[in-house]
Amino acid sequence: MQGFSADWTQPAESVAKKNARWKLVGNAVSVPAAAWVGEKLADGPSAVDLRVASFDQMKKWPIAAFGGPRQKALAVSVSMWPVAKARPELTQFLQFAPKPLSYKATAGFISRLSSGSLHFPQEFLAALRRHADRMRGQMELVA
Repeated sequence: MQGFSADWTQPAESVAKKNARWKLVGNAVSVPAAAWVGEKLADGPSAVDLRVASFDQMKKWPIAAFGGPRQKALAVSVSMWPVAKARPELTQFLQFAPKPLSYKATAGFISRLSSGSLHFPQEFLAALRRHADRMRGQMELVA
């Protein structure tokens, strides 16, 4: 999905622990996103139509604004989504049968999810906890 060839992290296993590959994936910059930024830089500056309007600072803040201590703050009509491109479905990337997330990985994910500020349906967290319980049960059967 990030635009890299399969097993691009494989060489990491010869110089680090096997799980170091996930750090490479997490720190990688998406090839399609980097290509888009590079194309925009190569194209040079373009005229941008910024619709500027005043806003009430006591209400919800806009996505973008500018101004200063001696200037009135002004809202700018921009989007966090500069382009809309169709994305391939996840199923197009599945080359191998998926493996269930281990108990340790699931517990770590639950911990980060619970302590973070991400909004998610509570049913998602409940499903993760059920999965963690199943995986812990499998660990106990093997031990």
